[in-house]
Amino acid sequence: MVGEIIGSKTRSGLVSGFFLVSDTFSIWLSEIAKKYNLLHVSFWTEAALVFSLYHHRRILTENGHVPVNGRREKVECIPGVHSINTKDFMSHFHDSEQQISHKVIYLAFDRVKSADFILCNTAEEIETDVVSALREELPFYAVGPLFPVGTSVAVNLLPETDPTEWLKSKAPSSVLYISFGSFAKVAKRVIVEIAGGVLLAVVNFIWVIRPGMTDPDSDAIFPENFVESTRDRGLIVPWCTQVPVLKNPAIGGFMTHCGWNSVLESV
Repeated sequence: MVGEIIGSKTRSGLVSGFFLVSDTFSIWLSEIAKKYNLLHVSFWTEAALVFSLYHHRRILTENGHVPVNGRREKVECIPGVHSINTKDFMSHFHDSEQQISHKVIYLAFDRVKSADFILCNTAEEIETDVVSALREELPFYAVGPLFPVGTSVAVNLLPETDPTEWLKSKAPSSVLYISFGSFAKVAKRVIVEIAGGVLLAVVNFIWVIRPGMTDPDSDAIFPENFVESTRDRGLIVPWCTQVPVLKNPAIGGFMTHCGWNSVLESV
């Protein structure tokens, strides 16, 4: 359908000099751009480091670092990446068995080499060396951080809680915000350990506990009496809009799983 729309506008002369922006993994859109002689702009939504590792997969394979197969070793062969341990590689590099997802990712990184521009949702100040090294090989540009601001459109299907009024009752920099993103699973024992730390610290907190976040999911994920004993200083929610929370002056700390969106939003 996208091809038909662009084709009709091309025939009518409405897209002369335009460009097509697509997610790096939307491989088919690069073919449409090529077919209608449009500049193809590939948009990479993750960190430049992750892009670089995928881009240099052949080097990693030739040096025996991929697939990881449980090894823990230091890697220093990627341009712009001074040192990284294989334990910190993306999950697809850990698997020895090739899945369909592997083929899609690797094909995408073969195709992205022909893009006219590659835009990355990162800040050059955060990943200076990685971005500079990639730019020596590809038309790679940092354009972030980018995330929705001032929109009423929901960016998650989970029910959201607005903690603004609750935060107004707290002193500046007195609230710890705890959230592990919209996808990551967290073991119950980890939740229990964090809860113990929150009790010992006697700190105000907002804690995002998504439905299905623990595996196996359980209603009784907190230590006994935790919710009751922290009711006056704690707010446990299934989800909330993160950027306004992080901008609130009552927030003094952010405990995160370090997902890329959370990293950029905290900046």
